[in-house]
Amino acid sequence: MSTTAITAPQPATGLLRVLGVVFGVSVAIGNSIGVGIMRSSGANAALLPNSVLIMAAWGLGALYSFCGAWSLSELGAMIPSSGGYYLPCKRAFGSYIAFVVGWSDWLGLCGAVAAAAIIVGEYGRDLVTGLAGHSTALALSAVVLISLMQWRGIRWGSGFQNATSGLIALVLLLFIKLVSDDRCH
Repeated sequence: MSTTAITAPQPATGLLRVLGVVFGVSVAIGNSIGVGIMRSSGANAALLPNSVLIMAAWGLGALYSFCGAWSLSELGAMIPSSGGYYLPCKRAFGSYIAFVVGWSDWLGLCGAVAAAAIIVGEYGRDLVTGLAGHSTALALSAVVLISLMQWRGIRWGSGFQNATSGLIALVLLLFIKLVSDDRCH
């Protein structure tokens, strides 16, 4: 009879490398184009008197986003643990402030999901005539669909994010092409 030792699996040391650069780019595209460009750019541009100020506002927004991403990437590299904003705030300010920041971040995320769902409902209503009067149901359906993708697992959620962001980017590029072709003629 052989005596081989059975060893328990060792716990992972560090964060799992499930999501990659493509997912990060997809999230940036989805957030920037999906909600930022498609919804708010027209209203913001209407408040500015000329195209130079509109482009300056876009440039300042890009610089602000870059600085935020740079700062958060540095924090993420210094504290390689999951927990979002909670961990750096706990180290800097203590548990109470970290708790408030964590809840504020969660509530902000919920608000962002609700805003994106409203936009999906409004655009779906405008694009498909049969959906007129059903924008709330369409928005709720979008939240349920995305929730189901996330519930299936990180790979499903990542794939869904990549696909929808790719579709959003394609639509924007086609729109730019149509507008530029129209202006050339």
